[in-house]
Amino acid sequence: NSKKAVGASIAPEPDGFLPNSERKVETATDIIRNYQQMCAADPRLFQLLIFPEGTTKAEQCLVQFRTGAFVAGLPVQPVVLRFPHRYVDISWVQGVPSNLFRILTQWVNFAEILWLDVYVPDETERQDPRLFAANVQKVMAEAMHLTKERYSQDVGAREIKEHLA
Repeated sequence: NSKKAVGASIAPEPDGFLPNSERKVETATDIIRNYQQMCAADPRLFQLLIFPEGTTKAEQCLVQFRTGAFVAGLPVQPVVLRFPHRYVDISWVQGVPSNLFRILTQWVNFAEILWLDVYVPDETERQDPRLFAANVQKVMAEAMHLTKERYSQDVGAREIKEHLA
């Protein structure tokens, strides 16, 4: 008979119930890796959709990719989203209210989805998620016709957030 503190938070475990303080906490990266491995084993599962930049920004650049989508070392399906426009760029660069206003006050909004070939990592990329992420970013930048100065492997979501603060 085990004793639990009054009000202790518990969650179901395969072996029974354990207080949260005794459970292994999974990081977002762990959860992503586990789901990718489940999808590789069972193709009936939904593919995981991840925006690897971890932020939103103008459509004509790419910032450093986070490595979460690449740690499992499994093939990925890169997809480029474009929002062609004449007057108002509706890519998500401001807060929700201003972006929603811009979207709703334009007569028509277009979206283009460009599905790139599945990217299969080589052995070096499987061992190095940063290299894998950088190489997928390069493939996407080429598909977007971006010049080298329009994509960065040094500036990421954290740096953008600090700059805007």
